[in-house]
Formats: sequence, structure tokens, C-alpha cells
Amino acid sequence: YKLVKSTSEVWYPCIYVALPRANATEENPTSYHWGYKENDTWIQGIRIYNVEEDAKYHSDIDENSTSEFPYVQRGVCEVGVSPGEYLDGTDDVELWMNLNAKSDEFGAQCCEGKFKQALEEQNKTLNDVREIDAGCD
Repeated sequence: YKLVKSTSEVWYPCIYVALPRANATEENPTSYHWGYKENDTWIQGIRIYNVEEDAKYHSDIDENSTSEFPYVQRGVCEVGVSPGEYLDGTDDVELWMNLNAKSDEFGAQCCEGKFKQALEEQNKTLNDVREIDAGCD
């Protein structure tokens, strides 16, 4: 999955996470790969993925916070709300898309609608949104 849009001001461009192939459980967490671009250099790493409450919550890359995913279209996209206290003090809304998802498919369009709904719920507008994956090809 790649982070396509976010209301956060601090994310690096081209952030992605490769979901684990194994099913994680509370007793048996698994790892996932992640990365982002910094000054045209790819930074990559591995983190531990620990399922919390039926995968509605995920530990964030910073390992100090947890994001809630109120809308998930498996294999297509996820809309997340991340606590902003470790960033800028407000909750941030994120749109993650599967690398193989097409923006014109039904699931992706649903995610766009749910993303806009989450923006409203967090008292944010499209003016607050940054395109995180611009120029990542």
C-alpha cells in the first residue's frame, strides 16, 4: 500500500508499506517492510505488525502511536485516522491505496468518498490535504 493523501504536514513523500504475507495474531506478530523517499534516496526498513482488534487498528511506523482504519476495502484501499499528538497536535486523515488498485474502480471510488467523510469528521477540508505520492514513479 502507498500513502496517497494525508492531512499531515510532516510525512516524507512516497511512503509505502508492504503488508505481511502471514496472518498476524496477538500471540504471533509478523513483520512488514516500509519505505519513503528522502532527497531522492529511498529509506527502507522492517517493523513488527501486531494485530489489534480485528486489524481495525495498526501500530504506526514511528512505533509510538496507533492509527484507526474506519474504512477498509481489502486489496484496494484503506482510510486511516492517525493521532497527531506526536506530529502536530491534531488527528490526521490518510488515504492508503494498494499499488495495483486503479483509481476508477468501484472500491477506490468508495475510499475517496470515505476519505472525504473522515475529513469532515475531523473538521478538515480538501484544502488541508497533501498529495503524498506525487512524483513517486
